Amino acid sequence: MSLEELYHSALRGVDELRGFELLASLSRLHRLQGSDEIVVAAEHVAQLFDELGIEYRFENLQGPLGLHEYWGFWEPRGWVLSHASLEARDSGRWRTIVSSEETPIVAIAGSPPGSAEGVLRLGEAPIAAVNGFSQALYYSMLEEGVAAVVAFHLGPGIRYWGLYPPHFLSPPSVPAISVPGRDALSLVGEKVRVSVESSYNTLSKTPILRAQIGEGNAAITLVSHICHPRPGSHDNASGVAVLVETLASLTRFAKDFTEKGVRVEALIVPEWTGTAAAHIYELLVPAQILGGLSVDMVAARLSETSGILRLVRSPPPLLNVLDPVLDTVLSLKDRENYGSSTPYEPGSDHDILLSLGAPASMLNEWPDRFYHTNLDTPDHISVNRLKSISSSLAASILYTVKKPVEALVEKLRNSTYPQAIDDSTEYGKLIGYGLEYGSARLKRILRGEEPPAPSWPRDLEVKKRLPTQGYLYLSGYKELAKEFTKNRKRYEAFLIYSIVASGTESTSIAEKFLRIMGIDVSDREKSIARKFIEGEISLRTG
Repeated sequence: MSLEELYHSALRGVDELRGFELLASLSRLHRLQGSDEIVVAAEHVAQLFDELGIEYRFENLQGPLGLHEYWGFWEPRGWVLSHASLEARDSGRWRTIVSSEETPIVAIAGSPPGSAEGVLRLGEAPIAAVNGFSQALYYSMLEEGVAAVVAFHLGPGIRYWGLYPPHFLSPPSVPAISVPGRDALSLVGEKVRVSVESSYNTLSKTPILRAQIGEGNAAITLVSHICHPRPGSHDNASGVAVLVETLASLTRFAKDFTEKGVRVEALIVPEWTGTAAAHIYELLVPAQILGGLSVDMVAARLSETSGILRLVRSPPPLLNVLDPVLDTVLSLKDRENYGSSTPYEPGSDHDILLSLGAPASMLNEWPDRFYHTNLDTPDHISVNRLKSISSSLAASILYTVKKPVEALVEKLRNSTYPQAIDDSTEYGKLIGYGLEYGSARLKRILRGEEPPAPSWPRDLEVKKRLPTQGYLYLSGYKELAKEFTKNRKRYEAFLIYSIVASGTESTSIAEKFLRIMGIDVSDREKSIARKFIEGEISLRTG
């Protein structure tokens, strides 16, 4: 069957109203990592899988998982919010400016309880107003003696940020909230009161929902993160809905997958932490993944969110067999909204798969003017596009499983990587490595064998992956973490270098990729990344 025929066959198995109903239901839950409501959300999806007759496994991992021993992040504490507010002193009385009764996003996720009164100042004690928020910034504010942190952003709505203090450190004691930029700036120099009523629960929850269609040693692996605060419709109830409808469409082809020795597996998990935990607990086997895809923020009314649909490619030489096929289908079936495939960038669960050496990409829509705010609501989602994207993804998987090596080699040169034809360039050489290794890897996995050793030079003994700003701050690299907080692009460059180096076990490949992309990482930052990956840097928990 042609791609066109596969698309129309997949279309018949998608119920866009069912998908939208799921999205709307998830949007009513405050799906913070570590919380009770994220478990409720995962259970709701599991029940839908049950109704659809899709095989699944549900694990609710509780308490500290020790992710920091292997990764540059940690699972969050369990956290319960009762109330949060910002008040201003007005004519001898306190006037409420914003509270969690309007939206729970007012409380920065994981904020400790506490109440503080004082003059609001930009970046200074006693009450510090800061444009933006990060773990590193928060801990640096503690060192400067602030009594509370009031984060703001200058876009629409109230912005979501997370603190998520580690299990292995004493919890911080300074409350942190998020407010609209206009409110924060208008109150600078005025007396305010910040209040957060919350509590920590050491039995934090990490739900892992793994669904599967077909049986086989080889896997097409899809991931959608179910976390994010209420409403979180585009980010990322939409990805979960598309993933569920994709599987629903593929159920009719389970025997075909099994005959090919391939399973289509889907993970619905907390972002990063859930995918990392799935690997540690052997619910995810990178050496069996033919191609991976993170479905993160899709099916929006793009005229309202101001974004475009993008396929963020897997970086060469870790070529993803799904990329050229999905690129082709989206170009045909969503051409008005699809911008094209783009070079690799970090930001979701594809990073975890890549750092484990598995080729992985991301399907998402960016930018979104309502991103991480209380305005990310279901009314910005298109039911028709939910159906189209689910069908496009299902058709791409059907085509790829039918002839994976041909999908990688033949369609690659015609769609995603026009530079692949020119082997004289550095980019062409990376593609060459990828074609040679990718083809051999696909054949070995399909035979039930271990992937071959890459042909490129490797110089890393990988022990840890994904250094983050919070981890750098807590491991003693405070100044670098602060610099990254001020310069997001610089931090992303450091992260790209670390992920590509980890996934390829090669600093030379990582350096070539960054050079081709025009991305700069200093020698000092490369050295820190290498020490981190090889396990020479650890958290200071004393």
